[in-house]
Amino acid sequence: MSEDQGRATYLDVRGHFDRMAQGYDDGCVKVAWSGPQILVGELARFPFAAQKSLKVVDLGTGTGLVGMLLKEQLPDTHVTGIDMSGSMIEVALKHGRIDEGLVGGIEVLRSLDSQSAHVITASGVMDFIPDAKPFVEEFARILAMGGYFALTYEPTGTAQDGVKSLQHDPGILRAAFEQYGCAVLLDQEYSGAYTNFKTGRPVTNHVLVGLRESRP
Repeated sequence: MSEDQGRATYLDVRGHFDRMAQGYDDGCVKVAWSGPQILVGELARFPFAAQKSLKVVDLGTGTGLVGMLLKEQLPDTHVTGIDMSGSMIEVALKHGRIDEGLVGGIEVLRSLDSQSAHVITASGVMDFIPDAKPFVEEFARILAMGGYFALTYEPTGTAQDGVKSLQHDPGILRAAFEQYGCAVLLDQEYSGAYTNFKTGRPVTNHVLVGLRESRP
C-alpha cells in the first residue's frame, strides 16, 4: 500500500508504550489529546447503538479512553481492548474501561470471529501501522453487517506540526475500506487533535467513520 510516509514513528512501539503506561493519562492531558473524544463524539451521530448490548473491539486501546467514553454513554457495552503493550492493557482493565484485554496486533484481530463486533474503533493507532490494508481487511471481516468503524489518524502532510513520522493518505485509506465492502459516512479533518509539546502548535487529525454494508 503506497500511503506509507517516512520511517516508523518509534523503533520499539511496544517498549515505548510499556514505559508510558502508568503516566499515559496525565500525558494526554498535557498535550490536550482529544482523539478519543473526537472519535466517540462523531460516532454518536450515527445509530450505532441499535443493539442493547454493543460488542466493541478497540484496537490500540491504550489505557482504555475510548472504552471509558463509550461505557459512559452505553453502560452495557462490552469492550475488547487490543494493544501491543501489556502494561497499557493492565491499566485499562484496572480502571474497568475495557472488559477483555488482548495483547498483540494483526494476529489478534485474525483470531476474532467473523461478524462478531458491532463497532470497531482505533484512535491514533494507524500512526504506528505502516501497512493499513491488512488491518482494514480484518476490520471488515470482524464487523457484523450494519456495524460501524471509526478511526482517528494523522494524515499525510502534517509532519511539520506533529511528532509522528508515519502517516496515511486519506484517499487511499478511504478506498481500502470501500474495497472491503464498507461505506464511508464521515471523512473529516480536525486541526487540533493534540498540541505538539515542542512547538506548541495544534496537530491535524482525520476522523473516518463508516458502515459495513456488503461483502467485498
